[in-house]
Amino acid sequence: MVYVSTAAIHSKPVAAALPGYTLSKASGHLAMQKIAAEVDANKMQIVTFHPGAILSESAKNAGMNENSYPWDDGKCCCLNSLAVKFFCLCVLPSRAFLQKLTAIVDNLPAHFAVWAATTEAATLHGRFVWATWDIKELLSGDLSKRMEIDPDFLTISFVGI
Repeated sequence: MVYVSTAAIHSKPVAAALPGYTLSKASGHLAMQKIAAEVDANKMQIVTFHPGAILSESAKNAGMNENSYPWDDGKCCCLNSLAVKFFCLCVLPSRAFLQKLTAIVDNLPAHFAVWAATTEAATLHGRFVWATWDIKELLSGDLSKRMEIDPDFLTISFVGI
């Protein structure tokens, strides 16, 4: 399961400006995180991600435009495109669906969502990540080691004294 959330759940100013939006997204992530803690990733892999700063229709309706923020361009730069293409060609249910998907598959959130559903992303089960992060860096070195030893890393948790 891939759950699209938002970095807004980490931002006090956004939470103050959009409390309902932030609360619903944080609650959704916490629900996914709780399910992930109770379900083996081999049975149902759950990854929550922030798609990047995308100038969406909702953002436009809130009065934002191309100059309001340094929006992410949505282009995929850190995923294995071959793996994404294989998934799209071999796993998706129909060619008609693939044709509809063609319009969005070149953008970063779409690539990330497809990749997050693969076994390569199993390390991220129950965690919150950003589509704009470098996947190779995240899955190797210090970050990978920290995910192995710290079950709370990249989660929303209340950690006491």
